[in-house]
Amino acid sequence: MVQGKALVVGVGNTARGDDGAGPAVVEQLPESGLDALDVGDAPERYLGPIAESGAETVIFVDAVDFGGRPGDVVLLEESEVPARSCVTHRSSLGLVMRYLREQAGQRSLLIGVQPGSVDPGRELTPPVRTAIAGVAAALGKALASPHD
Repeated sequence: MVQGKALVVGVGNTARGDDGAGPAVVEQLPESGLDALDVGDAPERYLGPIAESGAETVIFVDAVDFGGRPGDVVLLEESEVPARSCVTHRSSLGLVMRYLREQAGQRSLLIGVQPGSVDPGRELTPPVRTAIAGVAAALGKALASPHD
């Protein structure tokens, strides 16, 4: 699934409850030794650093409303992420992912966590906290060994 060096990119606004799922996963990764970057809610501002990271695979982690229960997780290939999506960010991750493929030759995946609440001033909901811990652990385990 993951080829070569990977970069985990957390997307989301930590001041909007479960929308902070991506940054929360990145926050849990430093001890794993994985390359990770928190881009807040504007991934398009980090296209240069992501493209220059040397990563062959970019794994975005974000709150995504895919109709699941809060805390459900989905793994999507770039082709499964619409160019226009119903996320709270200014630009679509689908467009960011396509740019990285076309301009930097990087493969992108999206780990989406179904949010419960993205209301301003809220904290992460318990189901999403549990999902974040699971995603961080799975990434640490899956990316700790070399891939071709």
